Amino acid sequence: MERITATRDNQPSVEAVLGGVDVPKIMLADCADIFFDLTQDRIVNKSQHQIRKWKTPRRTAIETFTEIVSNKPVHEVSRAD
Repeated sequence: MERITATRDNQPSVEAVLGGVDVPKIMLADCADIFFDLTQDRIVNKSQHQIRKWKTPRRTAIETFTEIVSNKPVHEVSRAD
C-alpha cells in the first residue's frame, strides 16, 4: 500500500493491485503452454525426442478440442462441450 500511494502517477498499476481490473481470462488455445510450464518436472531426464513425443499428443488434444468448441475462456467450458 505504501508503494502504491507513493506512485500515484501509475494509475493502471494502482487499479490492478487494488482489484479494480478484472483478472485476464485463460483461453483454451493458451492451455497447452500453461500446462507445459506447470509440468516441467515430468520432462526432467528426457531427451529432446522424448519431450517432443510427450508433448505432441497433449498439444494435439488441446488443439482438436479448441477447433471443435472454439477458442473460448476455460471457465466457460461446460460438460456439454
